[in-house]
Amino acid sequence: MRFYTFRRVPRTPGSEFALQAQVDRVRKAEMHPRRRFLRFRNRLSGKIPASLANLNLAFLDLSRNALEGDASVFFGSKKETQQIVLGNNKFGFDFGKVGLSKNLEKLDLRNNKIYGTLPEGLTALKFLHKLNVSSNNLCGQIPSLRFDETSYAHNKCLCGSPLPPCKT
Repeated sequence: MRFYTFRRVPRTPGSEFALQAQVDRVRKAEMHPRRRFLRFRNRLSGKIPASLANLNLAFLDLSRNALEGDASVFFGSKKETQQIVLGNNKFGFDFGKVGLSKNLEKLDLRNNKIYGTLPEGLTALKFLHKLNVSSNNLCGQIPSLRFDETSYAHNKCLCGSPLPPCKT
């Protein structure tokens, strides 16, 4: 299987990578059934184009960039996504309102500006074996899951096992 990776963007003051310009390349990757992997780890910046919501990728890695905006376009209960890795960006969206793929195995959203609650659908994911939502702005009760406190640390007000109990 093949990963689609774009060239490294040089570190120059004020430089931005035009992610929208790559959307057509991404769509071509999506059309091929064996090329459902996408990796952008190139110091990319800018907003996620809403048109990427049409993608149904198995593996998505946009980690270690400076991307911002609403990354909820990559989620959906009707998608076949197995891994979503969006850590270390500037994404902001209400995580409690996203649908989750029943095939999700890995979800890494650490170090963003994601808010809301943890979706109740997390408890129904049979294949989920890696979860990291640390260092965001999430609040509310943590559903009964089998992950340790490092998966949830440094959020605005997440509470419940394995973190301290919720205040009533």
